[in-house]
Parts: sequence; structure tokens; C-alpha cells
Amino acid sequence: MILRNGVLLAATLLVAFAPGARALEFINEQPEAVRIIIEKWVQILNPKSTGKFNPSADPVEFRAEFPVFLIRCKAPKDATVLFKDNACYVNGEKVAEGQFRM
Repeated sequence: MILRNGVLLAATLLVAFAPGARALEFINEQPEAVRIIIEKWVQILNPKSTGKFNPSADPVEFRAEFPVFLIRCKAPKDATVLFKDNACYVNGEKVAEGQFRM
């Protein structure tokens, strides 16, 4: 039983972190930190930092919360998402703008 669970864990890690695995990459070019909420994952990215996420759905819907605005965005599993100028860019294309929140 332990060997079987170990093999399943190794196979899962191999698939999730293999070089060809699809990962969504986030880049924060805003002057403030951003809180990204995607599926059950929450990540805070500081200014000029990056993060990766292996989503289970395609396309992926997520929310980016900044101190004074919020962005709702959708991207493919293997996209690069850039937060810059109060907007969300997916693979270089602007797809959403920030909305002020109170």
C-alpha cells in the first residue's frame, strides 16, 4: 500500500512539474503587491516578482486584487499574465482593466 501511494505521488509530481507541463505564469509590474485568487490558490506577488500556477481547468478564471482596484481575467493554461498600468495582459494582449473597489 505504501509503495503504491509512493508511486502514485511520484507519477503525479512528474506530470505536474514535467518540462512540457502547462503552467500559468504571473508577472507583477505594478508598483503595489497583488493578491491573486485562482481556484483554491491564493498568492501574493510583490512588485517586480513572478509566480506560477498549474491550473486544472482551461481557460482559467482568476481575480487580482490590488489595494485600490480589482481585475477579473481569463487566460489559457499555458499563458503569461502581466499586470501593468492597472490592466491584465495575457500573452501581450490587454484583456481586462482594473475596476476601483471600495
